Amino acid sequence: MKKEPQKELDVKYILKTYWGFLRPYRRWLSLIFVLILGMILLGFGSRLIFKRIIDNAELFSKGTITAEMFFMLLGSIFLIWTLITLANAFTRWLRSHYINKLESHAMFDLKSHYYSHLVNLSHKFHTTHKTGSLIARINRGSSALERLTDFITHHTLPFVIEIFVSGLALITIDKKIGGAVILTGIVLAIYSTQLQKIQRKRNTITNKAEDIEKAMIGDTFTNIDSIKHYGKEVLINKRYSSLADNTKNALLRQWTVGKWMGSGEGLITGLGSIAVLYISIQLFIQGEITLGTVTFANSLYWAMIQTTQGFMDGLRGYNRAIADFDDLFQYGKISNDIKDKPGAKNLEIKEGNILFKNVSFKYNQKNLFSNFNLDVKKNSKVALVGHSGSGKSTIVKLLYR
Repeated sequence: MKKEPQKELDVKYILKTYWGFLRPYRRWLSLIFVLILGMILLGFGSRLIFKRIIDNAELFSKGTITAEMFFMLLGSIFLIWTLITLANAFTRWLRSHYINKLESHAMFDLKSHYYSHLVNLSHKFHTTHKTGSLIARINRGSSALERLTDFITHHTLPFVIEIFVSGLALITIDKKIGGAVILTGIVLAIYSTQLQKIQRKRNTITNKAEDIEKAMIGDTFTNIDSIKHYGKEVLINKRYSSLADNTKNALLRQWTVGKWMGSGEGLITGLGSIAVLYISIQLFIQGEITLGTVTFANSLYWAMIQTTQGFMDGLRGYNRAIADFDDLFQYGKISNDIKDKPGAKNLEIKEGNILFKNVSFKYNQKNLFSNFNLDVKKNSKVALVGHSGSGKSTIVKLLYR
């Protein structure tokens, strides 16, 4: 069986549409950015304080400073550390508060927009699209907005700021340490990015399999009477089992990428930590840096790696969100095939009369009506009688265009 070619996702269109739902709340987004910057700088400050503690402890052990002076310094350092800890906790609370507000409002806007758009599409659209698939795509699109916003606020912004601040500090300490960190980051980024490309394609395949499965579930329970009347339970179960098996296999192939990603990233970061530790200890032995600086450099490295790994983990959510958005945003490109004439006035029903005048209509080559006329006066009832396929339902559908 020949496989269908995988379509390329229009990421630019997807992100532009996504930003359209965030744009009304850009003030909240700007405030979130400031709070994240504050969190990173507070974390950087706490590591600097830890460096001061170790450096002062080293001076005390060498007899350079007295015990009284050492404990006096510790008192002031612990006071500053306590203030930083309290400020960091408050900043994190504020960030979560505004992220929750941003996501809840944007998710409401997205669901309302596409619900209204789909409801207003023509009857033809709804007869050619599965109800279960429509429901699944709206739900996935809503979750995708939360997932992508979390990726930006919890992973992307902290990653960019942390890399800039910590990277600059490490290069200032020593170019060799900075070089080892940068090299580790480059290798990690290349490895993860390549696997992310594979995972993005597999996400799309999984979504398609899930859509088909959920569409059948919707059809099954919508038509449960017919299934019961004709005793088709066994047949329906077999069909569903086959579709569910396709979804299972697609998910397994998607999750396989995660296994390689986790183990590979662990190996790369582990080798990088060995390099940073070795270089910093060598510099300490040579007397070029203090013991506190060794600790400071390694803590910055692990902070950067932790942020980088968080960013890479977030990329999985990003790729899934892009695939989910693509499924939903495709509906935004569909316009109603029933259009008013240019300059048409809004319909105002005052009397409630229905008039068909010289109406002709046919399905393909089958002629149903030719110069058909019908006049239904207000407050009156008309019964349409005829054999199956004679056009009773078509008359009503023509009334609604």
